[in-house]
Amino acid sequence: MPIIVENKGDFIRHFGSVRLIPGTNNIDDSQVKELKDALKHPLNMYLINKGELASNSFEDLISSKKC
Repeated sequence: MPIIVENKGDFIRHFGSVRLIPGTNNIDDSQVKELKDALKHPLNMYLINKGELASNSFEDLISSKKC
């Protein structure tokens, strides 16, 4: 299932083959797992915790791991 990710920052973020430009990004099925796996890293979790990256699909990541 595709997800929508909002990059509220001023910079393009790269997570493997996934590129998040500032604004709203549609992530297709083939990239969802890769993105979620990359965001489990503590440095990337920081971007979620500070509010730079937002998506309802991140709720399971946030609740399981706080930085």
